[in-house]
Amino acid sequence: MNSTYLKRVTVVPDDNKGTAYISFTTANESSMEYFLLNHDGTLTRKETFEGKQEWEVPWTVPGTDCVGHLEAAIQRNHQFARCEGNGSSNLDKKDGFLKLTTMKVPELADWVSGPKNECEKQCLMNCSCTAYAYYQGIGCMSWSGNLVDIQKFSSHGADLYIRVAYSEIDKKRNMKFLTAVSVIIGSIIMAICAYFAWTWMAKQKGTDSYCCEN
Repeated sequence: MNSTYLKRVTVVPDDNKGTAYISFTTANESSMEYFLLNHDGTLTRKETFEGKQEWEVPWTVPGTDCVGHLEAAIQRNHQFARCEGNGSSNLDKKDGFLKLTTMKVPELADWVSGPKNECEKQCLMNCSCTAYAYYQGIGCMSWSGNLVDIQKFSSHGADLYIRVAYSEIDKKRNMKFLTAVSVIIGSIIMAICAYFAWTWMAKQKGTDSYCCEN
């Protein structure tokens, strides 16, 4: 990416529409340029100079991975904890959390007072809490219901903890246990086969030696 000097950069918000636009002028008055932001989050700078008929693309910034509606994105693999009408969890065992790193957290957060180690406890105590995060300088944040407008950053960002039903945690633990048992059994079977193969080869070698001596 090469350098471009801009001056008189102005950000104009539109509170009614919930949008904003940026206006600027370049230090090189013989050039014309504009920025194009695609729907996928890719930002492209295009420029042209006097006497040229085509636009050049000096650089393009890849968009971040947009997660969007998180529940729809991960419900195939993870089950959210649900609550009964009396406000208590319908799960007798303790729920867990799925950690997503370097994330842009959802909008419409509820700020919760307390240190970082209290975030998880307070989220578990609130049956409607579906996720929480703690960011330095902001504090503890929690969300209820669907999680909207989430992005995965390549660096920085916050750690977002998604509440997951204990049954999903048990499934993962069971899968790890079964995998470990399968590996152990497979190793034992291979060792037994190798032992019998070595014994058979040793007997064959002894038989061949006896035949040669006679």
